[in-house]
Amino acid sequence: MISAPIAQALDFPSQRQAQRPARPSAWLARIGQRMQRRRQADAVCPVH
Repeated sequence: MISAPIAQALDFPSQRQAQRPARPSAWLARIGQRMQRRRQADAVCPVH
């Protein structure tokens, strides 16, 4: 059986991530920039 303090310690990182939504939004912004660069490269490429 898992004791309550251990369960709280395991659940603590997920709670801390839920309090900070800035990191996932920055991650999504980085992916959006990569997709825009890829689209620009495809538009410049003469093969496409």
